[in-house]
Amino acid sequence: MIHLPQFFKLDDGCWCATAQIAFNTQQSADSNLGDSQRHQPTNHTLNIQRLAVRALCQALMSHLNITDDIDERSFPYRLSQAGHYLCFSHSQSQVAVILNTQRPSGVDIEAREVSWRLAQRFYHDDEITQLQNIEPPLCAQLCRHLWQIKECLVKIEQTTLIATLGQSCAQLIPEIINAARINELTSTHYPCQSAQQDNSQQLIVLSETLLVNQDSYRIGLILAEQLVVIF
Repeated sequence: MIHLPQFFKLDDGCWCATAQIAFNTQQSADSNLGDSQRHQPTNHTLNIQRLAVRALCQALMSHLNITDDIDERSFPYRLSQAGHYLCFSHSQSQVAVILNTQRPSGVDIEAREVSWRLAQRFYHDDEITQLQNIEPPLCAQLCRHLWQIKECLVKIEQTTLIATLGQSCAQLIPEIINAARINELTSTHYPCQSAQQDNSQQLIVLSETLLVNQDSYRIGLILAEQLVVIF
């Protein structure tokens, strides 16, 4: 179901895991579709993604020596006995999970691009002002990361995406640019714990924080995995 799982310790009470979905030939039929069709996954593919992200959650729990069940009756998901907070994400063949013992956290993995046209329609004017002066390849990457940050906020705050997309995260853009250009900045780096550890899998934690539900949250990027976490 999943392969190449990787585990990241964010702090003493928070872990993140990523993995690839091990599609078989029949399951990977969507890969032969056109781009526009792949952006709308079939129910069959969604079911596989949902199963895979739960398999990854079980792998993370096993890695942490936790035996528990997932309570999916309401958001955010939690562990039935321990009460730890869970958040899932999946995109095409990638899945991700975050587990936090203290408070809701967000994770978003995104294989698709966020177009400049979409950003212009939904992003805050302060963000657009900065983005329009950035070269196209890097601008596209920033558009995706900003979208992912806002997806994470939706999962933490349990708000709507449309409302959250209009919030300004412009103060984060300069530091994300540095991370994207050199994959290294003055911040904390958490190496992954896996059999195939390399620098491209480092989690870069931005020095800028976000105030969410009256709490200060940190933002992490794993550039090679197209992953954003807010914890």
